[in-house]
Amino acid sequence: MTEEQPAIAEITREARSRCEAIGGGSLEAVEALRAELEKNPTLGRRARSAVGA
Repeated sequence: MTEEQPAIAEITREARSRCEAIGGGSLEAVEALRAELEKNPTLGRRARSAVGA
């Protein structure tokens, strides 16, 4: 990933709903993971964008 193409990590609506159902700080934990993946994309895997695919 180059600086011209920053990583964008997203949480799906389904994952957000599941986190909200679980509660107990799960959404905060997933948000923290999402933010970490944007900073260090090599921790995750590349996915194809649904936009313009």
